[in-house]
Amino acid sequence: MTASFTPLPALILGRHYAKVGEMHYFPFSETMTAAVTAGKKSSVRRKVDGNEDALAVIPLAPETTLVLIADSHYGALAADIAISAFEKQLAETQGSWKQRLFQTMFRIDAAIAKTKQTSAVHPGCATTLISMVFEKNKLHYAAYGDSRCWLLRDHHMTDLIPIQQGLFLGEQYSTLRPIFNLLEQAQFVDTLSEPAHVSLTCFALLELYHQAQRRTLSDEEIEQVLTGLHKLTGLQTILPVGDFKQSWLELYLKLERVAPRYGTTTLQQGDRLFLATDGIEEEMSALSATKLKDHLGAKEAVAKRAERVMKACMGWRGGGDNLSFILIDHP
Repeated sequence: MTASFTPLPALILGRHYAKVGEMHYFPFSETMTAAVTAGKKSSVRRKVDGNEDALAVIPLAPETTLVLIADSHYGALAADIAISAFEKQLAETQGSWKQRLFQTMFRIDAAIAKTKQTSAVHPGCATTLISMVFEKNKLHYAAYGDSRCWLLRDHHMTDLIPIQQGLFLGEQYSTLRPIFNLLEQAQFVDTLSEPAHVSLTCFALLELYHQAQRRTLSDEEIEQVLTGLHKLTGLQTILPVGDFKQSWLELYLKLERVAPRYGTTTLQQGDRLFLATDGIEEEMSALSATKLKDHLGAKEAVAKRAERVMKACMGWRGGGDNLSFILIDHP
């Protein structure tokens, strides 16, 4: 491995690293390294070209960094768009980081669908996506699909972002479409509603849902949110105010299943984060969760740990799919 750091901003498209069996490393700093491979096997379900993954590390401001990782299928186009267009789409949003990341997921879904209309690409081309903004000791995220994110803290490894099987951005029949249908049934939106209104409405309702899980909401709190949504869309819901106090409200539960995962967490000194496409799964990489935890927790430089993880994943029973990952140490 080279001792020099990979310059930032860095957009790494898997199709540029498509030779079967090769492993590529990108040390961004002493605390962050990425690795990419097309895997070893050529006959993988839904695999069209050598490597359909993509990732990016983009400084946004001092002590604020955007990190992205995507895993496309039926061609690399969807992951390429998700990674290359994200910063611009994010810049056109407002609000808290988690809100902006959440809204940008919808914008990326639309951008992929629009590009596919004029591109010679398989209609099923779509992608998973994890987006994160590191802001000092705060981590803000939004994610869609089954790419993985583990947090290693005090020798315990947990899934920071629960995965969503079978959900992808840019599908021919968008998997975000059910969100519109659910909001339309409750009369929050209609066919003339702008996509930005749909994402903002979804976010506002999910925020109510998360609060309702923790405490009893007042009528005034709910009215404030519903009034804001009415001003935004011009529509009024048919659901009674009292229904929104219930964490088991059917609208909440259905939205939560199909909307992007999002949130903010506080990082602690010594935390280690590992983001990976689904080539990391044991049936593809032959690397058990226990062994992965051992590698991630080793007392070695981050670049050395990344090398050990990649080589283990490409062992004699591994390398069954594209694999891209980013290993991050929080100082």
